[in-house]
Amino acid sequence: MKQEDIKRLNLESKIVGKTAFPALYRFKKQQLILNGAGLRELLWVDVYACGLYLRDPEINALTIVNKDELMIMRMDILSKAVSKKN
Repeated sequence: MKQEDIKRLNLESKIVGKTAFPALYRFKKQQLILNGAGLRELLWVDVYACGLYLRDPEINALTIVNKDELMIMRMDILSKAVSKKN
């Protein structure tokens, strides 16, 4: 990835519900790119927001599942109804 692309992505984020997912995520000296994010709703309540970070963006779900590389799923719980007990 080019340096100017990295700088541009560092300024961008995706807002899902009340959560901002940065376009880039660093983990153990590796840089991952936000592949997608979504919101889980139950009736009218936002339950959680989730984002998937990959080294290279991919649209094919089967390809993502079969990848043997670092990927991170970030989940932010938005509802107080979700707890360790549930």
